[in-house]
Amino acid sequence: MTGRPACHAPATRRHRQRGVAIVELALVLLPLVLLLMLTVDLGRAFYTFNTLTKAARGAARHLTLVNPEDPDKRSEARNLVLYGNVNGSGTKLVPDLDSEAIEICTPALCEDHDDEPIDGGTMDLVSVRIHNYAYAPLFSALLPAPLNFKDISVTMRAFP
Repeated sequence: MTGRPACHAPATRRHRQRGVAIVELALVLLPLVLLLMLTVDLGRAFYTFNTLTKAARGAARHLTLVNPEDPDKRSEARNLVLYGNVNGSGTKLVPDLDSEAIEICTPALCEDHDDEPIDGGTMDLVSVRIHNYAYAPLFSALLPAPLNFKDISVTMRAFP
């Protein structure tokens, strides 16, 4: 029984296909990594927008329970948006958010802010607005320009 071994033909085929898997992996891996990076960055942008919305809601809720015309209470509300606490200590909730971007409005503070008419009188409203926050992406090659969020505004009824 002389002759070639039975596994000789498949081994030759395997030898010819030896580097194909690495080339296929390199071709598929680059778009997958780019897609993953884009997904992470857009997820982070969504998380940042949600954090700003929650912070504005918390500041408006704080102002409904105190006198919103008091400058100290408005400062506490700004600190709630910036740091998540009324003391203004710790790290910022969202990087690159300036206190000038936070606007607190009541009928006495802003001309365009009116009271809501209700039966038998008016209802005092307080608003917290965050203007023009520019989200800086982690991967600037994928998102070369900052994403400018729309203005975030929360309005609640102030209790006297």
